[in-house]
Amino acid sequence: MEIELLDRGKCVEPAELEPKARQELCPGGLGVRMMKTCMDHFQYEPRPGGGARLVLRKLREGCEEAPKP
Repeated sequence: MEIELLDRGKCVEPAELEPKARQELCPGGLGVRMMKTCMDHFQYEPRPGGGARLVLRKLREGCEEAPKP
């Protein structure tokens, strides 16, 4: 399953998307930790003209990710 989200909001640089430690239970970064933990693929990139693109992929058990063309 692949989910692609596009937005027009204020973009954050991908290098700034660091998941917080489990002990830091406060807003800002916990969603990134959850997505990176639960999904098999996490990709975030700025969009030309503003906004961002987020791609999340979850593989079925026993499947391997196919190489990118």
